[in-house]
Amino acid sequence: MKWHNGKLWIAALRLGGILRVDPKTWVPEVLIRVSSAERPRLHDVAFDNEGNIWVVTGNNSASYAEGKAGLNKYDGKTGQLLMTVELAPGSCDPHGLVWHDGRLISCDAGVHPGWKGMESPHAGYVFSIDIV
Repeated sequence: MKWHNGKLWIAALRLGGILRVDPKTWVPEVLIRVSSAERPRLHDVAFDNEGNIWVVTGNNSASYAEGKAGLNKYDGKTGQLLMTVELAPGSCDPHGLVWHDGRLISCDAGVHPGWKGMESPHAGYVFSIDIV
């Protein structure tokens, strides 16, 4: 979940998207669909300085070796998908996400549904994501 401009944004996994909720009434206002056939999983959201929304995505995988993590960038006003990013194979398995000092910062929780224990060799790492 993230607080942004007086609203609560929730990574709604079962709904396959990010949900904006009015925190006073708890009424859902907007759902931006994120999940796809290739990337059905989503984790955290972050807002950059321009108000764009970044979402951690991933595939359903049975092991770290099969994992395919990425990011989607959405227009914060329209919800339109602006960019899809695939992370390099063998890099961290991002879960948390924040925009800090003009950069995306994430963490590898080390725990992933369907994987055996803490399979990622980067479990516990905090790292920046550079879009090249």
